[in-house]
Amino acid sequence: MHLAFESLGFRTLADLRRLGFAEVCRKWAEYYPERLNANAFVGVIATLEGLVWTRVSALHRQQAKMLVQEIKEEFGVPSKRKRK
Repeated sequence: MHLAFESLGFRTLADLRRLGFAEVCRKWAEYYPERLNANAFVGVIATLEGLVWTRVSALHRQQAKMLVQEIKEEFGVPSKRKRK
């Protein structure tokens, strides 16, 4: 198990699965607010699905982005806008 997951109290994949994608990500955001981004959540999905993170589907990537936005709104974190 990855050290970041262990620091959240997850010792096994079963621990992650028991809580589920959204709740694992919320816990991640609580412990690591500076790491609140879609790539981190894609990593959670990849772990849960047993995939290499580069093989995660577009649908899963979209779910990760949507959850990041939802959590940012919950935590009152302003969204960063890309400059053109």
